[in-house]
Amino acid sequence: MNQRRVLLILVLAVLLGGLAAWLILDPAAGLNPRGASGATQDRPRPGNAGAHANDLAATDPGQDTPGRASPGAARESADPEIVRPDPARPPGTQGDQPQGSPTGQSTSPGPGGTNPPAAQGNPDRPLTAREQAELARRNGGRAAHNTRVTSTPENGTSNTRGLVRSLDPQQWQQSFAEEGLEPPEMVATPVAGKVMSPLSNEGIANAKISMLSFLPWSGRHAGPLYVVATELVANAKGEFTGTIPVAPRGPLYHPPVGMIVEAAGEIGGDLRVFQVVAGMPIETLRPGEFNQLGIFWAPEEPFDVNCDATQFSENGLKVVCTGELDPQRWHESRRSQALALFAATPVKPRNGETPEPLAGCCTLRGTWDTRDAPWLTLCKGTEPLVTRRCVRRKQQSNKSGDATQIAQPFEDVVFENTGYVRITGQVVDPDGAGVAGAAVLALGDPTLTSSLTDAAGWFEIANPGPKTSFLVATHDDFVSAVQWGVKPGDSGVQVRFSDRKPVLWLRLRDRYTQAPISQVSLKAIEKVLPPQDGGKPPAPRTQTFELSSAGGEYVQKIEWLVNSIVLEKVGYFPRTINDPMTAQAAASGPLDIDLYPGRELNIRPRDYTAVQDAERWFPDSKPEDPGIYTAWSNHWIEWSVDFGPAPEPGVEGGSFDILLGCTNQGLVDNQYRFDVEVWVDGTKKGNLSILANSTAVQTGRMKLGKLSGTHTVRLVWLNDKWIPDQLDANIRYASLQFLEQP
Repeated sequence: MNQRRVLLILVLAVLLGGLAAWLILDPAAGLNPRGASGATQDRPRPGNAGAHANDLAATDPGQDTPGRASPGAARESADPEIVRPDPARPPGTQGDQPQGSPTGQSTSPGPGGTNPPAAQGNPDRPLTAREQAELARRNGGRAAHNTRVTSTPENGTSNTRGLVRSLDPQQWQQSFAEEGLEPPEMVATPVAGKVMSPLSNEGIANAKISMLSFLPWSGRHAGPLYVVATELVANAKGEFTGTIPVAPRGPLYHPPVGMIVEAAGEIGGDLRVFQVVAGMPIETLRPGEFNQLGIFWAPEEPFDVNCDATQFSENGLKVVCTGELDPQRWHESRRSQALALFAATPVKPRNGETPEPLAGCCTLRGTWDTRDAPWLTLCKGTEPLVTRRCVRRKQQSNKSGDATQIAQPFEDVVFENTGYVRITGQVVDPDGAGVAGAAVLALGDPTLTSSLTDAAGWFEIANPGPKTSFLVATHDDFVSAVQWGVKPGDSGVQVRFSDRKPVLWLRLRDRYTQAPISQVSLKAIEKVLPPQDGGKPPAPRTQTFELSSAGGEYVQKIEWLVNSIVLEKVGYFPRTINDPMTAQAAASGPLDIDLYPGRELNIRPRDYTAVQDAERWFPDSKPEDPGIYTAWSNHWIEWSVDFGPAPEPGVEGGSFDILLGCTNQGLVDNQYRFDVEVWVDGTKKGNLSILANSTAVQTGRMKLGKLSGTHTVRLVWLNDKWIPDQLDANIRYASLQFLEQP
């Protein structure tokens, strides 16, 4: 009996001891107050730059002890100085203040997710290491990217219906003919590229890309432009590919192609589409060829600009931002549909107020890639009223002192009701006859406005900028003409073309064999006339044309008066012709020109003499291909080159240029350039900067000076660029030439 009692007492003691231990050690039981001896609190772990925003768990403010995070989620800090924003909520919406934040203190993130942690007590004190880690987490990774997406404008409509055209030539012609329009020239052009976020350092998955092609009307490259849209969808890595229509010769004063990028973001459980890139221009394309466009980075932060339309009494106004694309050039038949693709902000009383004079104002938020000032258009319904270009502030400052607000980069834009202020006149040729189809641009104001002359040469610029001071007329057959001293309200202005564009007719032959030269580079140098005001003349412009002709005859039109031309051909000394138009006029047919051959040394890059590490250099897979590439920078490769004997006295020659052709073995940023050091016999000659391209060979050229006999030429690539699984710069030497120059 006694043994049973002792055993029962022992069992009860063990049970009571276990229960007490469980109550003491479990913080959720509420029996271990904060700060009690022996208690440990959860400390925040450094944020992962790639962590998803939804992986964060909030602390329950109803308990004195830190809450338990859900499985797999990062724990919240119990320190009130660090507050994590809810990335699912856009800035400025109700409930932005996270639970657990100091009373009355806003902790909503600013645009781009760059709001620093709130410092309780002394806001000027230095950030602690933990606060710096938290700030870095907010500024990078998927959480910051998601916050950035939901702070950009929501696109009113992404419908491109009416702007999409079939690229089949017959259907292309028919679609325009059904609308009573003359079909513009186009070439179906395959393109590929990638859109990435600099915040998450990842491709924007499943982004929708609207490629806008701008095609000159009736072949007039300075006139109105048709807008044709092509919709593409990026894959999970942000890569896109497709075929778009491109004009065989791009428009003047306007990019040939622009793009809009839309990404999905979640607000309050609703998945919406936001415009993260608006009006990004693509300046350089090769029509009809495959174009690897490279990487396009979404802007890190949106911009805000205050707009004032109080001079207009109409209702239902809105402001549309088209980025770096000027909608004034777009053909009126599709201009309103093209404007509808861009995010718009309704014009209404600012801050919800109704009294004057705030009625008719708005703050527009846009996305733009920082290269140039964006264009804003005031619209009534779908029809544009006024287009203005933003002007940068002289000093960008945040006057509010609120660290969560972006410093405004632009001055306020005022839309003036200038319907009664016009500029009218006529464009005439040297004989005084009206010129049809000339483009007239009003300049002198940050806003550029334009008009097209009718059949008799008359024009009307309905909405010139208030600071307009001169007009420029352009035409495919005439050298551009300038009319100074013009202001809004002037009528009967005459702009006269003084000269037709010079047309060169050349026949090129080898000096010794008289064989036709089938390819040549022609550089034209402008003939600068003294300015009317007696001031210093501007620097002459130059333009280079790469020409080819099987029979060696070339016809080339130049945009302005020509002072001289320089003809260059690989293997020949350059030839300069002064005043070529006078010589052209004296010739009964083509102007005959002989080129003197110089020495040309062609080296196959894969046939090197020595390398720093042979295991890090990879020749092309086919033996007949000349290239060799490496994925490591700062590794040299060199060749032993025989430059031949020195020239005889009195004979030009002996001075060589290096011409290096490169491609990139992989996908790379479309603004990246290879930086290559050139050494001759251990002496550094300089650096070549060569634009990287994954398909076409890009060349760099540099003078080496007088060389004869055998010399060692060494190349060293300096600037590797690599983001895992995103982009990779690997230099491939595709060609190596040494050209003898005078």
